[in-house]
Order: sequence, then C-alpha cells, then structure tokens
Amino acid sequence: MQCSIGYYAKGTENIETSSGTVQSATNCVRCPDNGLCVGGLSKPSCDSGYYLWSLTVIGGKQYSCNRCPSYSYTNGPSSWSQTGYGVTAGRGADSVSDCYIPYNQVTAGYYFRDDTGSAVITRNCYYDS
Repeated sequence: MQCSIGYYAKGTENIETSSGTVQSATNCVRCPDNGLCVGGLSKPSCDSGYYLWSLTVIGGKQYSCNRCPSYSYTNGPSSWSQTGYGVTAGRGADSVSDCYIPYNQVTAGYYFRDDTGSAVITRNCYYDS
C-alpha cells in the first residue's frame, strides 16, 4: 500500500512477494499543516520557515511542521521592540538547527533577544538543536 498525495506513511512494513520484498505503508495520515506530502512512503516536507518534527509513537512516526523560533529585536536601548521568526533556506528543513535569524539590510545593526540571551547579528545566526 502506498499513501495518496496529501498523506504520509506513519509506519511501514516489509511484505514478501513472488518478485521480492517490498515496503508497504501500514497507516496513511493527513499531511501536517504547513507541510507538503507527495504520497507514497515519503515523509512530509515543511514549508519555508518551518522545520520537520517527529515523535515515535505506536505504529510509527507522527510528524508536524513547527515554525522556526521567534526572537525580538530593537535598534538600540529604546523601549520598542519587534518580533520576528527564524527562516530556513527553503522548503524541507529537517531540524530546528536549519532555522536562522537572517543577516540582511533589515536586520543589520539591530540588537536581538531570544530565550538564550541577546546579541548584535553580524551574519546569519543559526539555532542549535
């Protein structure tokens, strides 16, 4: 059994056939929000700005596409701050460590703060898993 487009295989099993062993989906699950599922036995591919998270459960793996962590930034010691979200290089990030705070003309020279501390960004700043 293969999953349809829009679904992923939560679990798989090997089935013996006259022409050899083939892998079959044991349970097809609807694709998570912010993900793309091409069907078959493939795992989901998350949209840009999201990373794939999995949990091993009875019967296989359950997937979700989590948004990259948020951060706050300000142009100095002022009372205002804005919130942004980490980005990814594109679709298909497999870990939070694929997320980063981008260094560009918008963020250059700004002070950033997240749950690990604060800093001035001088290059793309990747998250650590």
